[in-house]
Amino acid sequence: MKKKITSILLAAAMVSTMFLSACGGSTPTEPTNSDAEKTEVTAEVPNSDEGGNKLAAEQLLRINLSSEPPSLDPGTSTDTVSTKVLNSCYDGLVRINKDGEANPGSGIAESWELSEDLLTYTFKLRDAKWSDGSAVTAEDFEYSWKRVLDPNTASQYAFFLYYIEGAEAYNKGEGSADDVAIKAIDEKTLEVKLARPTAYFPSLTARPTYFPLKKEAIEKSGDAYGASIDNMVFNGPFKLVEWNHEQNLALEKNENYWDAETVKLARIEADMIGDKNTPVNLFETNELDAMLVSSEFLPKYRDAEGFKSFTLAGNWYLQCNMQNEFMANKNIRKALSMALNRKGFVEGILHNNGARIAPGLVPYGMPGKKSEGGDFRSQSPLKDPVDAGTGQEAIAKAAELFEAGLAELGKTKEDFEANVNYLTGDSDAAKKIAQAIQQMWKQALGVEISIESTTFKVRLDKERKGDYAISFSGWSGDYNDAMTFAEMWVTDGPYNRVYWSNAEYDALIDKAQTTVGDERIQAMLDAELLLAEDEPIIMIYYPARNVIDKPYVHDIYRFPVALEEEYKWAYISEH
Repeated sequence: MKKKITSILLAAAMVSTMFLSACGGSTPTEPTNSDAEKTEVTAEVPNSDEGGNKLAAEQLLRINLSSEPPSLDPGTSTDTVSTKVLNSCYDGLVRINKDGEANPGSGIAESWELSEDLLTYTFKLRDAKWSDGSAVTAEDFEYSWKRVLDPNTASQYAFFLYYIEGAEAYNKGEGSADDVAIKAIDEKTLEVKLARPTAYFPSLTARPTYFPLKKEAIEKSGDAYGASIDNMVFNGPFKLVEWNHEQNLALEKNENYWDAETVKLARIEADMIGDKNTPVNLFETNELDAMLVSSEFLPKYRDAEGFKSFTLAGNWYLQCNMQNEFMANKNIRKALSMALNRKGFVEGILHNNGARIAPGLVPYGMPGKKSEGGDFRSQSPLKDPVDAGTGQEAIAKAAELFEAGLAELGKTKEDFEANVNYLTGDSDAAKKIAQAIQQMWKQALGVEISIESTTFKVRLDKERKGDYAISFSGWSGDYNDAMTFAEMWVTDGPYNRVYWSNAEYDALIDKAQTTVGDERIQAMLDAELLLAEDEPIIMIYYPARNVIDKPYVHDIYRFPVALEEEYKWAYISEH
């Protein structure tokens, strides 16, 4: 998510263009059904681009999603894989532009007005259609947003709408849908009243949780909407036309899209390849048009034509399930953290891919206090953590803390190994990271934790249910503010999957949500310190993204916050 105020400019909190990476490429990809007959894909496009490149007759882009999208229901989806597809198929009130901003007119809202008390937004909608030819209306937005908030929908991202008056109470069963201040005045006018001023509210509507949905389509599918292509309709640049689960999917240009003349690609084919070698082979044999470059292949591609690297506003960490008696012990958590050789991890496992050691929860680049200058990270007293990479002293201290924790519990190392597992994904990268961390703990603490590798969807489900002891997880910022990371760890928060609770932390986050300026930033700085002291999550690194594109792939835009790739403006030149 990004940020913007009224109908002219972005608010200060908006993602700035300094973070933007506009690249002539895409994510990893390969052809879909190799045994199937190829379809000639063409589009009505100009003969050449501004640089004189002649456009290819076949406007086909082949990408790799790496895994199956767990759900393509915008109201319930939470992961980055699904977001990549959903953003291609839907338009919210605003859409992130090439420059990384979400200006009026970029999406379904042509303009909006903000009341003097900064609480009521009145959005004026453009003439737009669903992929079935019916009109997109203000009622579609009201219906969709209230559906997300309906407790029966069980949307984990419902809290993203808590900015709206009455939304939180309804979602928690303490109010009704009629109390939620979302109202379709007429077919082209949507009125939204906020619980408190939020300058970046319009930009939040670029996220899938805020996408409109057609009521009739939902009613036909019920809870199954987004699990298959049946009954799905779209209002974005593309429409989903094929979905072979755990294998591939395909998108085609949506001719009913309000800005269809801008869209040059006729078709996007996306496979779901989890291993690292297959995409490389496909890219080398020109069966893949762009590729995410994993760390071990950086030496091969770092200096190649089309290689691009950029930082992401995200973090990767270990979640310690506080319901597990070993993970609930602070000394044990501290020992596990101190035993990690983060420097060796970034340099060796990630091959210096641009990632940085994470001193605290909030990554570099998030806005800090204006009075001090610099970003949030530079204003925090938290610096690079002491870890096993600093030598024997750190290892000895980690071992001492671990033994102290076991003694407090009256347990042995054998008890620990029998009751603590490491949950991770089934990709090559996830397995390699797990093995590296497993070895660090074995060397420093003398214990060998079992690794449980599973699919992305199953891992998320296990984390939601608390069916794990330690898991490797990450979070990509949804908007350019420290709150996108800080609000996760409040008591009973929907993404507080470590079951951590700290009343002082909750109070600081509440303060940050109800104040403005430097005061709210300071509250989040103080909250980050509390989280680091108790360490229910063990911070490891802030990620970078490395890609390589074929020379004929142009104008796929990549952003550090909320959205990994934007395909609306992409096209293929002759090659």
